[in-house]
Amino acid sequence: MCFSYKYTEGKQEEAKSLLDRVIAYNKEKGMFNGDILTNYRFTPVEGGYDAIEVFCSAEAATKYYTNFGECPFVQEVMGLAAMVSQTKDSDIIGLAEERNKCAMIGEYYPAGPGADGAFGNTYVEEKPDLSKYGEPAFGWV
Repeated sequence: MCFSYKYTEGKQEEAKSLLDRVIAYNKEKGMFNGDILTNYRFTPVEGGYDAIEVFCSAEAATKYYTNFGECPFVQEVMGLAAMVSQTKDSDIIGLAEERNKCAMIGEYYPAGPGADGAFGNTYVEEKPDLSKYGEPAFGWV
């Protein structure tokens, strides 16, 4: 999954701090051990960041989203939407057969445009090529 965001004016430090907490939580919960995620990277770009999440399988994605739902500060994380906005459609890369094994992908990232013409999510129907994402990285790079 590939995402691009820009910070809402005056919200950069607050958003980065929250993302740092999310990274620490996922590390503590074992999401970065290679069995769940092979990449979970945030790359700073002018005015925002690009994010990549690469799951080992649909089962791994389900475990991640279940863990995410149990995060003690999940409501704060939902507030990230007021701190950033998408700068282009997000790419959800994977074969439908595999993607459909994790219902939460469709719930969190439905295909199509966002509300009121905002950027949405594009389903890219291909087997992910892990070599495109470089060495595994977890956090800010």
